[in-house]
Formats: sequence, C-alpha cells, structure tokens
Amino acid sequence: MEIIKNLAQIHYLNDEQKSVIEQQAQAHLRFSNISFNVLQVDEDSLSVQTIQGKHLSENYADEKRLIEITQNTFADALLGRSLTIEVIPYVSQ
Repeated sequence: MEIIKNLAQIHYLNDEQKSVIEQQAQAHLRFSNISFNVLQVDEDSLSVQTIQGKHLSENYADEKRLIEITQNTFADALLGRSLTIEVIPYVSQ
C-alpha cells in the first residue's frame, strides 16, 4: 500500500530510499493522521501537500509544525532540490 500518494513521481529515489520515507510517513499517519501527497517533481524542486485529518488523540499540529514535519520526512529525498510545501491543518468544526 502506498502511504505517500504519488511517491512514484520521485523517480530518482531507489526502492530502499522510498521505503525509509514511507516508514516515517506511516508513523505520522498512525499517531497524528498526517498524510502526504507528492504534487510535483522536477530537476530543481519537489512539491508536497501535507494534510492533517481528525484523530482520536486530538494531537493537532499548526501550520509551522506541519512544515517542520514535512521537511524532516522529505529531507533525504531532496538531493539538492528545493522543497515547496502546501499544508492543510485540521480545523475542528
């Protein structure tokens, strides 16, 4: 099962590198319902959307923290590329 949507777009990573990133993403999904979606990859940049949904723990991150989590999760995937992050934090009704 693909934990990070469109991870295959990061074609320059090998399976082992993708697996490490997926393991980190799995932990964020499990403990805080944070998911990632690769939006665009090119020679100079990587664009990722980070979304936090409702979670029983009610452990919600603000935009700044979601950016930090995304930077840490994808740090090894950049290989000199810039990282653009679109965050959608959970907002209670």
